[in-house]
Amino acid sequence: MQNLIMKLSLILFALALFNGKNTHLIAQEVLMPSSSGNESIESLESRLSRLGARARALGVSSQASLLAPMPLAEIPPVSSPTADGLGSSRIVTTEPKGKALGDYYVLPFFGLSLPSSLGYEDLAGGYSEFGTETGFILGLMGGRNFGRWFGEVHFEYGQSEFGSIEDLSSSLGGVSSVSGDSELINFGVRAGFLHQLSAKSWIQFGLGVGFANREDSLVAMLAGVPRPLPSDSSLTYTYDALVDLGFSFSESLHARFGYRYLGASENGDFGTLRHHLIELGLGADF
Repeated sequence: MQNLIMKLSLILFALALFNGKNTHLIAQEVLMPSSSGNESIESLESRLSRLGARARALGVSSQASLLAPMPLAEIPPVSSPTADGLGSSRIVTTEPKGKALGDYYVLPFFGLSLPSSLGYEDLAGGYSEFGTETGFILGLMGGRNFGRWFGEVHFEYGQSEFGSIEDLSSSLGGVSSVSGDSELINFGVRAGFLHQLSAKSWIQFGLGVGFANREDSLVAMLAGVPRPLPSDSSLTYTYDALVDLGFSFSESLHARFGYRYLGASENGDFGTLRHHLIELGLGADF
């Protein structure tokens, strides 16, 4: 009797694994008492044999359903381990390209100046033109980025020297050489467009205006004797245009290298001065 009960339990457990609904019906059929109230061992074994055949048939169909491919919509998300060792579903997204430049920045810079020739009108009304030598410029700029646009202010000091006579008026006849320099202390503002080349590099274009204190002094050598000519110092306006390449070393440090054209208006008897600047800067982002 114990073996019979164990067989019955195993068959019911197998049916529960493969088909819960049919198992419930079969179990009712097995456990339902007969009309006579007493059922012999032989009749129970016969019924168990029939139930075993039905169970095997149900097992084949259930296994076939388990082997059916799962729809794509029902595939669970991939679990990734967390810090506590438990798996958790997480949607992996592609991170956007990091900004190459901080929202605000401060940038000290230095540059070489290739100035244009400088015109000079003397007291007698004559017009002369003098060449200039390579000079320098140094300064500090600060700015802010607005997406693909930027705005900045800059303060700079530049100097270049006179070095040759290109055109000499008759009123300065006998002058063999000249010396002197042109100085510029400039404060300006600039705005422009910034285009990122990669996650750590970019190119930018900008235009700016400003005001400068410009001072020009000229000394002519006449028969070996220095002859100072009238000097001028006044407030002039400036304008510039730049194109720069930038590179970010870290989240708080970047460098810029590029070209800038800087012009300054007339200063008394001295004409317009134009600088071609090659600049290099290293600054901080925050």
